[in-house]
Amino acid sequence: MKILIAVPIGKRDHAETEMIRGITDLLLRGNLPIGQVLWGWRDLGGAGSVWMQREFAAKATMRGDYTDLLFVDSDIWASVEAFQALVAVNKPIAVGCYATAEDQPVPVTFRNRNGHGYPHLGVGVEKIDWSGLGFALIRRKVFEQICEPWFLGADINEDRAFFTKVHAAGFEVWCDYRIMLGHPYHVWVSRADMLRTAAHQASILAGAVERKQLFH
Repeated sequence: MKILIAVPIGKRDHAETEMIRGITDLLLRGNLPIGQVLWGWRDLGGAGSVWMQREFAAKATMRGDYTDLLFVDSDIWASVEAFQALVAVNKPIAVGCYATAEDQPVPVTFRNRNGHGYPHLGVGVEKIDWSGLGFALIRRKVFEQICEPWFLGADINEDRAFFTKVHAAGFEVWCDYRIMLGHPYHVWVSRADMLRTAAHQASILAGAVERKQLFH
């Protein structure tokens, strides 16, 4: 195993201090086979958009002798134990769950129901349909079996575009909900808060779907 770590940087154009501390701790005492760390747009092809930075990271993985690509977005805070737990999931695609950076945060992991994605918050290692890519470990063979561009799709963000192609290729997505991650403004949002907000958003979506069906 040889891991390439990629740190995409979005709107803030800088890496959060806690994320840098987490990466540094990982390199110093994580005991994981890290081959290289690519930081932001300067290392990731000079691209300003996150999807292009992810694309460059995947290309770098394929050009090198790496077995896995680990995305850690610049605003994700993770401990050494979080990195080790993600590797221990031992699946072609493993992710960690964090809260969205919103006034009403919800988990970034989703399960599809009736053609729509609903926020899902599990309790252990569970199969999901798609998630944010802020903390994700992807094996090389996934990119080998999906056509480029990996992170570009019509009218959807890079996360959805990637996972749509992932499912078409027959891969599963797994999340370890025991991993503790931080996202801006929320060091860790309580499980009760995320479940409450997720349920609220699900009810809004269900109502919208029902109204759409009435008028068709």
